[in-house]
Amino acid sequence: MLRLLGTITQVVLVSLWRFNLTRGEGFQEFPSRLTY
Repeated sequence: MLRLLGTITQVVLVSLWRFNLTRGEGFQEFPSRLTY
């Protein structure tokens, strides 16, 4: 259950980050290691 929760959290975070990228909010300081 905890692993599933962690996976969902990762997906949500990546989705939000990509959404912000498409909006051009400028997330250059976002850790590049989180990019898949």
